[in-house]
Amino acid sequence: MAASWLLQAIYTSILSSVADPGRMTGSSDPASAHALGLGDITVLANTTAGVVRGRVDNSSQPTVFRYLGVPYAKPPVGDLRFQAPLNPDPWPGVRDAGTESAQCWQPEWYPSPTPPRNSEDCLYLNIYT
Repeated sequence: MAASWLLQAIYTSILSSVADPGRMTGSSDPASAHALGLGDITVLANTTAGVVRGRVDNSSQPTVFRYLGVPYAKPPVGDLRFQAPLNPDPWPGVRDAGTESAQCWQPEWYPSPTPPRNSEDCLYLNIYT
């Protein structure tokens, strides 16, 4: 399954990052990190689709690494709609994993003053480790 390879790759990379503090870096975008309330410490993780940059949350014990909006499959649109998920295409460089992606469409039982961000392109994981 598409999600299992990604989770294993991130888990392996996080173990490597913890063992090698040099993989932790200062954020190149402190404004977005500050907006998330996560400070400016980032951590890189290798996946089979590319490198993702997550955030380090030191406000909790133990420290938590957050990788938000990590794709685990190609977007299910067009010919891929209602089909089994396919592995995502590799991306060049480092993909920022500091913000959540849109959620899948679902009925809105209780109207909200701020409409949710819905999209068919919603096959993403928020990973906390």
